[in-house]
Amino acid sequence: MNIRQSAADQAATRVPGGMGESPATTAARAAPTEPRQHGREFAEGSRLARLLINRDFAIFSGGAFISATGSWFQVVALGWLVVSVGGRNAGFLLGLVGFASLMPILVLGLVGGLLADRLNRRLLLLGTGVFNAVALLVLAFFTATNRATPPVILAFALIMGIVSALTWPTWQALINDLVVPRDLPRAIAFNSARFNMTRVIGPAVGGALLTLIGPAWCFTANAATTIGVSISLIVLRLPPPPRPRREPLRDALLGGLIYARTAPRARTILLATAALGMLGFPYNSFLPAFAKGVLHAGPGGLGLLLTAVGAGALFGAITSGASWVIGHRRYVLAGALALFGLADAAFAASPALPLSMAALAILGFAMLLYLSTANTALQSEAPPAVLGRLMGVWVIVTSGATPLGSLAMGALTAATSVQVAVGLGGAACVVCGLLLSRTTHLA
Repeated sequence: MNIRQSAADQAATRVPGGMGESPATTAARAAPTEPRQHGREFAEGSRLARLLINRDFAIFSGGAFISATGSWFQVVALGWLVVSVGGRNAGFLLGLVGFASLMPILVLGLVGGLLADRLNRRLLLLGTGVFNAVALLVLAFFTATNRATPPVILAFALIMGIVSALTWPTWQALINDLVVPRDLPRAIAFNSARFNMTRVIGPAVGGALLTLIGPAWCFTANAATTIGVSISLIVLRLPPPPRPRREPLRDALLGGLIYARTAPRARTILLATAALGMLGFPYNSFLPAFAKGVLHAGPGGLGLLLTAVGAGALFGAITSGASWVIGHRRYVLAGALALFGLADAAFAASPALPLSMAALAILGFAMLLYLSTANTALQSEAPPAVLGRLMGVWVIVTSGATPLGSLAMGALTAATSVQVAVGLGGAACVVCGLLLSRTTHLA
């Protein structure tokens, strides 16, 4: 694979203790430079080739679309279940559930990155997919029998968080196994667009299911949709996993951080994304509280709010694949971060459902424009030997930082209101965007 040399590859990195060059940097130097074959290419120049790139990427995208659509059934149902059992403490409980579901990513994200670089990615994702389906069926049973108490919900959120921490870096790195380097920006943009199309479809269908048949069947339906991605993983023709280098466990675990420390562009992107994850992303945990307590819109309104985010995010993901985005990366990232904050604050201040949906559509556009652009920048320059571990760091900053913000916003909600807490997070994102526009590392 052709790799553009970064700061991490051009200079020796010393690990704590002065033991010479870092194993992570050594592995980056030794990474193969010959391009690998990724699936069967479609007819050159055809529209299908430009869209789906190759056979394996098309199969993966189809299975992932089915599974991701079902995951939104769970998001809608779980949020409404929390609001229903939480009573007057629903706002704080929403923050606590957000904390429980994402905190494991902060703790175990580096472990997940190491697994992505060391284990068979197909078997890892298949095994955790089966476990995830079983956990969903157990929650569906507890919900149907009126035993889904706050402790049960929190335990489920914690289990799902652990599964996410151990697998999300692998999902990110798998795209690199499916396409050649020149197609990576297009693949990431398409993958983001595919996922955010489910943001449009999933919440709308999930809200309808929640209204018609209740949360227990929403969890069951989500468990059934895992079949789609499992089948796609089975039939993929993946390249053999690289043989891992021998290195101390500590250095292997911290490989992604070591690389980011010596690569200014990666370090800047990760720090900015951590701020977005902590200050901006917690808004999602409080959407049920807005739908029920502020907008008085019911479960159907919650589905519409989530759909609005998805509609904007779909457009943002498509926009991120444009050629001008790569040439103006610093301004795109800074502008998207500031725009996210403005939309977040506008949503917090909105008294009506149509205005809230408009603000969330803009928020979704800015969010995915930022995330897709940042992810492409990281993956296009990361050496294959540390890609999984770098994606572990990426997952930590995009999702692992969010529970800290969710917990703080939950406490602030109890002291003030949910509008004040989310609005302050949006204002902080605007400030971060302005600071990011002044850096020179993204040029």
